[in-house]
Amino acid sequence: MKIITLLFVLIASPVIAGAHGFGQTVELPSGNYMVAIDHPSPVLLAGEAEHFDFELIGGTTTDLWDRIWVRIAPEDGGITFAGVIAQPELMKTGMSYAFPEKGRYDMTVRFQKGAMAIAEATFPVEVKGSSPTFVVILPWAIALFAVLGCVFFCRRRGM
Repeated sequence: MKIITLLFVLIASPVIAGAHGFGQTVELPSGNYMVAIDHPSPVLLAGEAEHFDFELIGGTTTDLWDRIWVRIAPEDGGITFAGVIAQPELMKTGMSYAFPEKGRYDMTVRFQKGAMAIAEATFPVEVKGSSPTFVVILPWAIALFAVLGCVFFCRRRGM
């Protein structure tokens, strides 16, 4: 049983270490409300999908809106995404998006009830270049070497 626990810890540690770290929550005022976006990664990387959660803070806001309009536009012009997200019944309202290139973007989030705007805010977003392949592969390589080392150790001790 100790060997199984050791194997699990050796395999899980690098995978957990490579998972999302400390994310960001940003709030901006809009009238009587605060519009908030949240994402799990501390740094946004080009070409890597990131999940964003959206929240309207203030008052009893759950019945106040039924959809969110989101637009993502590079700072130097154009639009890379525009769409409507319906309010789910049980979970936070969110979306996943992979920024196509590094640079500065504006993410506009508008909470709506039908066609009527309730609150809107535009968030500046900084996207870094994509991460090197070795950073993505490193946790898995460490896990593989840990498992091979454990197998070698167990065989040597006759387990």
